[in-house]
Amino acid sequence: MQPWGPTALAVAPDGTFYIADGAHRRVLRYDAAGSFLSSIDLDEAILGVTDIEFDGDSLLVLDRWAVNPAVHRLDPQGESIERYGISEGLRVEILGIYAGPEGEVLAVTASSGPVRLSSEEVTQLTDDEAGAGLPGAGGRVYTLVQHGWGEDSHTGEIVLHTQSGDELRVVIEVEDALVGLRLLGEDPRGGFAILVEELLEGGTVRVDQTVRRYDRAGALLGMARVPLEEFYVPVDNGVCLGPDAQVYALVPKEDGVEIQRLGLLRRLEPLSPGPDEARLLSAGAESGIGGMAAASGCRSRTSMLATAGAYWGNLTYLSYDNIWGSCAYRQKPSYMSSPGYYGSVPYDAGGWDTRAA
Repeated sequence: MQPWGPTALAVAPDGTFYIADGAHRRVLRYDAAGSFLSSIDLDEAILGVTDIEFDGDSLLVLDRWAVNPAVHRLDPQGESIERYGISEGLRVEILGIYAGPEGEVLAVTASSGPVRLSSEEVTQLTDDEAGAGLPGAGGRVYTLVQHGWGEDSHTGEIVLHTQSGDELRVVIEVEDALVGLRLLGEDPRGGFAILVEELLEGGTVRVDQTVRRYDRAGALLGMARVPLEEFYVPVDNGVCLGPDAQVYALVPKEDGVEIQRLGLLRRLEPLSPGPDEARLLSAGAESGIGGMAAASGCRSRTSMLATAGAYWGNLTYLSYDNIWGSCAYRQKPSYMSSPGYYGSVPYDAGGWDTRAA
């Protein structure tokens, strides 16, 4: 597998590891010891897998970047069982997928609550999902509350509602700005794991990912840090809770990938500043101004978000003539089969990533 290929990790009920290889449009299977078992080749219509989840014996595959984005339910051989269409509005917001205990398929979004997907129609993103929860075993429902920027940006909550009407609240406090909470799943005893993302405030933009494991009553069992500093390339959804109640992370290296089991600790040390951040903070202290202001060419957060939004929403409508017209340097990608909105891919015409038509 190429190091830029892996996009997601899942563990089957029997302990088998499944890795989504987005670069080669396939899912790879490995046993618990890390030995290769088989490869599941995905349909040509499945273009950009960014998450995979198990629901019983079937595999759910999130294809976010296809012309018509969807979640596909596949059998163990990779044959399609069911398809859940996703609207353009939901495509922009969706981060991953979640499988409920009764066969529900939900989309985890960036700013709204979880969205229940339907196999009968294309699911739209509406305001009705705000405050919705994720279903757990035994009628339990998890609601993850993340406060906005401001005084409460260092805290979040997990609100757990039981079938009997009881409510359990677990408060999560972090050193830096809390920017993400995600339920990784439940273990056989009713415990659960939460993926926590922090944005480190300082000279450079840094992200810290940690996992917190709780028992059924909400007591903290331990924490683990995702080794992001070891990642050769980013991974969309590379952390999962296995059926053995262990937390696993997919770590891409320069010459391959590793699946690491994350050990739990009672306490995690804060991340120390990186060399660039330490230099900027030092420069700011010597000049009497903040490290960010001391950096030449510093850009505001608003400016960075605007630039990121332009890349994120970079879709262009291609007509029949656009798709089937001649191209002097490059063949048409196989997924461009009909008119529609496509994400553009910049390339150097005639350069290393082109080929003659």
